[in-house]
Amino acid sequence: MKPPERKTHLAMAFAVALGVPEGNDEIFAPLEDVAFGSCESVHHERGTPRCALEGDAITLWFREPIDGEMRVDLDGAALPFRSNAVEGGRQIALRVPSAGTLTVYVWSDDERYRWTLSIANPTPNETLAEAQRLRQAGDLDEASALLRYEPADDFERAERDSLRGRIALSKGEGAEAEELLQQAMHNYQTSGHHAHLARDAIALAYVRHQLRFDFSGAEEALAIAQRAARLAAEFRTDVALQAGSLALDAASPADALAHFEDAERWARRLRITDAISFALEMRAKALMRLGRRQEAAALLDSLGTEEESVCAQAHRQSTRAWLAFLDLEAGSTHALRPALADAQAALRHFRGACPRKNSEADAAGTVALLQTALGDPDAAALAIAEAREALPQMAFDLASWIADAEGRVALARGETEAAIRIYEGLRVAASQAVHPEAEWRAAWSLAEAHAGPERIEILERAEALLEAEVESIPMGAGRDTLSSRRHRTAAALVAALVDEGDLHAALLAARRARSRGLRALALRSRVHALDSESRQAWLDALGRYQQGRAALDRSLAERWSLTESSLAILDSRIEAEARTLRRTLDDAYRALGEQPSADLQTPGEDTFLWFAQQVDRGWILFGQRGSEVRALRRLAQPQGNAGSWAFDPFADLLEGAARIALFPTAALSALDLHAAPFRGEPLLAHAEVVYPLDVPTAPSATEGEPLLISDPGSDLPGARREVDALAGGLEHATVLRGEAATRDAVLQALGGASFLHFAGHGSEGTQGWDSTLRLAGETALSPEDVLASPAVPPMVI
Repeated sequence: MKPPERKTHLAMAFAVALGVPEGNDEIFAPLEDVAFGSCESVHHERGTPRCALEGDAITLWFREPIDGEMRVDLDGAALPFRSNAVEGGRQIALRVPSAGTLTVYVWSDDERYRWTLSIANPTPNETLAEAQRLRQAGDLDEASALLRYEPADDFERAERDSLRGRIALSKGEGAEAEELLQQAMHNYQTSGHHAHLARDAIALAYVRHQLRFDFSGAEEALAIAQRAARLAAEFRTDVALQAGSLALDAASPADALAHFEDAERWARRLRITDAISFALEMRAKALMRLGRRQEAAALLDSLGTEEESVCAQAHRQSTRAWLAFLDLEAGSTHALRPALADAQAALRHFRGACPRKNSEADAAGTVALLQTALGDPDAAALAIAEAREALPQMAFDLASWIADAEGRVALARGETEAAIRIYEGLRVAASQAVHPEAEWRAAWSLAEAHAGPERIEILERAEALLEAEVESIPMGAGRDTLSSRRHRTAAALVAALVDEGDLHAALLAARRARSRGLRALALRSRVHALDSESRQAWLDALGRYQQGRAALDRSLAERWSLTESSLAILDSRIEAEARTLRRTLDDAYRALGEQPSADLQTPGEDTFLWFAQQVDRGWILFGQRGSEVRALRRLAQPQGNAGSWAFDPFADLLEGAARIALFPTAALSALDLHAAPFRGEPLLAHAEVVYPLDVPTAPSATEGEPLLISDPGSDLPGARREVDALAGGLEHATVLRGEAATRDAVLQALGGASFLHFAGHGSEGTQGWDSTLRLAGETALSPEDVLASPAVPPMVI
C-alpha cells in the first residue's frame, strides 16, 4: 500500500539528508574516515571531497566495516574493483574512466553505509608545467623567469609561489624558500586545497629541519601538514616520514621508529609502493640508532625487488655490510665474507652505474675495515687508498673511520709506533671536532696498542669520555653514535684491573659502566616524556647545536685548502666554535632536567653483592661482603647447576647475609639465579634476593597511597578478586580496575604511590628493555616510563 503523499515527501527529505541513493528505499549512514590516494589535488566543496585524478587508477581504504557486500558506482554505473583486507581495514582498487561522482555502498549485517567522492580531470597550467620541467632539468634561472607573472586567483598564486619556493630550495636559499612556501600555504588554506597545503607544509618542515635547524618550527609545520592530511590521506605517509626524520635528530629514535611504522602502514593502505620501501629503510635506520642492528639487517634483507634501481641496491648493500661490521665489533660471530661481498658490490655500483663519490669512499672504507677483520692488511690498505682517491676532502666522520682503518693496518703489520701516532692524531682531531664517538674510538684503539698500567690509564680515559657524553643521547654526529664497541672499554678495564690485583677498582668500574647505560636510558626516556615548555627548550638547544655543528664542520673542511701561515687563524676560530658547541650541548642536556646521580651505594655489612661481568673470554664473577671483594674467571656459561657455577665459590661470604644483591650480565638474564640451588635449597630461601638497578633515577614516595592495578585487559577475574581483597584491608588506596587502568592514569598515580601492586599481563620484548606491563586501551607501562617518572614506589608486587 502506497503511503500518503506527505509521508513520501518526508521520507525523501530524510533520504537526501542521510545519503540514500536515488531510487533506493534503503537508508544509508555515512561511511566514516575513508582515505583515498592518487589525486593530483584534493579540494572539499560543501563537505564533499573533490579529487583531480592523476591517470585513471584510484585506491580507497576504510576501517569499518571490513566485511560485507560492496558496490562502487560512477554516476550510477557500476565499476569493477578489487577488494582486500589491508592494515586493519578494507582496501578497494579500481579504475575510473572519466570524471563524475564516485559512490561506494557497503552492506554489513543490518547496517548500510555510503560514501561519495567527486572525480575531476586535472586542469594543468601550461606555464607552471613548463617551469616545473625546467626546474627538474636544472634550468633554475629560466624557470624563475617564467614565473614572473600575476596569477589569476589565490590558488594559481599559491601554485606559483610553491614552485618558486622549490626553486629557491634547489639553489640552497633556505630563508627565501621558507618565505615562499609560507605564502603558498596561506593561499592554499584560503582556497581549501588540502593536498597542496599538506605537500607544502611537509616541504616547509624539511626546510626548517634540514636547512634552518629550526626543530620546533619544523614541528609546527608538521602539525599543519597533519591536519591537512586528514582530508588528503595519501600525505599521511609523507607526514610520518618527515616526523620520524625529525625525531631521529631530536634524539628520540623510539619515537622515530613509531613514525616510520605509521608511514609504512599508510603507504600499504593506499598502495604507495615506493614509500613502503623508503619507510622500511628508515625503520632500519631507527633500529640502528637503538642498537638493534640484527633487526635492522633483517629488515634490509626483506627489501629489494627486480624493479629496484641500482642505486637503491647499492645503498642497501653498503648499509648491510656496515651493520655486519658493527655486529662483529659488538662481539658477534657474524659471517664476514658475505658482508665483504656486499661492500665490494656496493663499491662497484658507486663507481659505475650509480656514481656517488661520497658513497664510493664510504663503501671503500667499509671494505678496508672488513679486510682488517679478516686479517688482510694489504687489501685493507688498497681500499683505504681507493677511498682517499674517490674523496680527497672527507667530512670528519668518514675521515675518522678511514684513520681507524689505517691504524688497524699498522697494528696488523706490527708497526705499533705508527699505529700509536695515527690514533693519537685521531684523538686530538676528534677533540677539536667535538666528536666524542671518534675520540672514544681513538682511546680504545690506543689501549689495544699498550699493556699494563698504561693500558689501564688509557681505558680509564675512554670510560671518562663515555661518562661525560652520557652514552645514549645521540646528537646526530657519526654513523654509529651508539657505538657497538663501547661496552668493550669497560670489559677490558675490568679485566686489566683484575689482572693487576685491584679487585675493588675492578668491581667499581663494572658497576659504573652498568649504571651508565641505565642512566643514559633514563635520560633518553625524558626526551619522550618532556612537557611542552621543556620540549621547546630541548628542540631549540638541539637546533643551535646543529647550526654550530654545521659551522664547525665547514671550518674543519677549510683546513684542506689553506696554507700553513693561514692555519693558525683558522684553528683559533675552530677552537672558539668548538667551545660554543660544547656550551650548546650542555644547554640541551639542561633542558632534560637534572641528570641521574652517578653515585653508587655501598652495600651494608649484611648484604652479599654478586656481579657478573662479561669479558672477551668468558666472565669475571665478583663477590663482595663488607670491605672484602673476591673475583674469579669462568670460561663458559653454566651447563647444569647455576648455583654451583655462580655462588659456591663465595659460600663463606654469602653465609649469614640478610640480603643478596644480584647483578647478572645480559647474557645470563635467562637464568633464574634467585631460584638456583645453594646448599640444598633455592638461593632465596637463605635471604632476601634483589636485582638492584644501581641508579637512583627518582626519589621514592613513602607518604602516598598504595596503587593497586587490577586486570587492565579485562580478562583476569581472579586478578580483580585478588586486588579487591587487598583493597579491603587497606584504609586508603588508589585502585585502577579494568578499562580505568590506562597508561595516562597509571603514570599520574605512580609518582605519588607508596607501593604498587599489579595484577595483569606482561609482554616480553625482544631486547629486554622493550618489555612492558600491559594496560587498558592497548597501552602499556615500559621501563622508560618508570625511569622518566618524577618518583617511584619503593616496593612493587
